Formats: sequence, structure tokens, C-alpha cells
Amino acid sequence: GTVGVKSAFAEISSLRRAIPSDTYLWVNAFKDKPDYYSETDIAFLTGIDPHFQLNAVDYESAGRACNAGYDVFYVQGAGLVKRCYKDRQVIGHLYRDGLEGLSEQRTCKMLCCDCYIGYIHMPELKLDRLYGESILERIGKPSLAK
Repeated sequence: GTVGVKSAFAEISSLRRAIPSDTYLWVNAFKDKPDYYSETDIAFLTGIDPHFQLNAVDYESAGRACNAGYDVFYVQGAGLVKRCYKDRQVIGHLYRDGLEGLSEQRTCKMLCCDCYIGYIHMPELKLDRLYGESILERIGKPSLAK
């Protein structure tokens, strides 16, 4: 995969041509600048990654179900455990509490989720239907390949 920065569009196109056509190539939306993409840009990137527009939006997440902190965790080197890397709240300590002791369903406290490695854990988005067991790696099911 790649990040869809405009300065890399030629390289992204070259990459798409260089890899097998049955290999899914994902594109992360560049979200550091508001209204970064034109309609033409979105069409180009959707031609590379048919699911690009799923990544191009931020998802309202406050109070919504999220499996972060239940079956996936963000662990800092010293053992501090958080639900995800964007959530600053520490839920426990890996070496004291163990992941099994920290695992529980919690709703998200963040206003929005703007990162793929976060919002893939929101069950309502059903992204597991697209990526199956390889959701974190974003290795698409064979039907995703372009």
C-alpha cells in the first residue's frame, strides 16, 4: 500500500502497473490538509484502490462500539496498555495486569477516528468483510484485487 499524497501520484500509478493486477493495492488518504483532494484526485485514487473512499473520511466514534481494548491493544515499551495509540488513557499495565485482565468491551471516548488502524476495530463498519483475517495488514480478499 501507499499514502495518496499528490506528489506521489505518478509513482502510485507506476506501482499499480508494476505489481500483478490481481494484487490489491490500498491507498491511505492524506488527511493532514482539509479538502486536500479534488474530485479528479478521488477518482484517480479510487481507480487504484476501489475502497479508497472508506479511508478518506473520519468516523464519528464517541460512545460507539470499538474492539480496541478488547481484542487488540496498544502497548508502550514500558508495559503501559491503552485501547489504541490515539487514546491517551492508560487502561493498565501489561506485566502487572496481563492482556486477559484488561480485555473488556468499551465504547470509544474519542470524538472521531481518523486512522485506519483505529477504525478497523469499529464493528459497525464491517471492514472484516473486506479484509477477513488480514484486516490489520489490509491484505484484501481475492475479490478485492483490481
